[in-house]
Amino acid sequence: MAKFSGSGDFSNKNIKNNFGISIGQRTQGKKLDIIIRKNKDIYFLEAKHLNTGGGEQNKQVLELIEIIKQRSPVRCHFVSFLDGLHSNNILKFDSEIKNKANKTKGEMQYEDLKNTLIKNKNNYWVNTAGFIKLFS
Repeated sequence: MAKFSGSGDFSNKNIKNNFGISIGQRTQGKKLDIIIRKNKDIYFLEAKHLNTGGGEQNKQVLELIEIIKQRSPVRCHFVSFLDGLHSNNILKFDSEIKNKANKTKGEMQYEDLKNTLIKNKNNYWVNTAGFIKLFS
């Protein structure tokens, strides 16, 4: 577990001062939920649990995708943790939607997520099983 000397404050300002990483520009100043140190790697994690779809849930999924769009220095990783039925719904889509004309919101989120992870190979999107595998 990572801890800043003194306050333990995971504010975006402290993350920038301690790790040289600027976050929050596209996430409206959202603070991360947890910072994990595993060996020499640092993982910046944002977590959500969603069981249904809809407007507010779509906003939260977009927030998680924005986290993993962050560029990170070597040995630093951004992790978006989404668990619940909505996570399963997003992850069920596959390549058959690639050329589909009228995509659902979930299909568009899946494509955005997939493209983001291709561009940012240091970052992760996990559910509970993925979290356990990543940190065990």
